[in-house]
Amino acid sequence: MYYVVYNPQRRRKAPLEVYRFVNGEYVLQPENLVWLSEIGLAIGYERGTYQGITRDWLYWYDKQGVRYLMPEAEE
Repeated sequence: MYYVVYNPQRRRKAPLEVYRFVNGEYVLQPENLVWLSEIGLAIGYERGTYQGITRDWLYWYDKQGVRYLMPEAEE
């Protein structure tokens, strides 16, 4: 079980915090890219552009750390 906090505007803490439930408590996973074995995906963030907006975005990744692409918006 995981608890994920993402806020790209945070300044004092990392924008992404992923906690894993271990032995009755949530433990912070220190990496930006965190593998979630139960669902077969990793979660992380990086700078990107989507629908003309460039900023840090939350993304899904495969086991090798390759980001899944976002679908292009229909015009």
